[in-house]
Parts: sequence; C-alpha cells; structure tokens
Amino acid sequence: MESMKKMNDLKMFQLMDEDGNLVNIDRLPSLKERELQLLMERMVYIRTIDQRCISLNRQGV
Repeated sequence: MESMKKMNDLKMFQLMDEDGNLVNIDRLPSLKERELQLLMERMVYIRTIDQRCISLNRQGV
C-alpha cells in the first residue's frame, strides 16, 4: 500500500506536449545528433519487441 501512495505522489514530466511543442526547454538534455538517432532506433526496436510479446501472450505462447 505504501508503494501505491508513493506512485500517486509522482508528478508527470514532459519535454513535449500532446501537440509536439517543446516544454521545459531548460531541462532538455544536450545530446548530439547521432545520440538522438541511436535513442530513436532503440525506442523503435524495443516497441517492436513489446508488440510481438503482447501478440504472443494473447495467443497463449
């Protein structure tokens, strides 16, 4: 129960709003173009694996 209370105390942090506009610009990390590209590639890769795992789970595999 204590952990649920701690989770409810967390505040959302955003770098972009729902429309794609930058917010909290002062909190943006200073990343090079290649670092951003690698992060995007990894996010897409992980998302693909996640979708496949969910699909397999629904099939009972």
